[in-house]
Amino acid sequence: MADEIYRIDHVTVPPGGAVLMFTDGLVEDRDKYLDDSLEIARQAASRIGDDVNEAADHLIAAFGAREDDVALVIVRRHR
Repeated sequence: MADEIYRIDHVTVPPGGAVLMFTDGLVEDRDKYLDDSLEIARQAASRIGDDVNEAADHLIAAFGAREDDVALVIVRRHR
């Protein structure tokens, strides 16, 4: 068996910045291109403010009812 090779990236989140992680259940839709859904997520992520609960609610509302399970994590770096 061949050894697995994993890529590790390091990212610095600036003060006040946020990291948004979600499962494919949020963005995959039979009637929409994935790139279009990812653009919706990108735009929503650009407006994450101090209230991450509000941001999560806004992001989920932007996609509406989903057929698949959704997991969403927002990590916000305090100043």
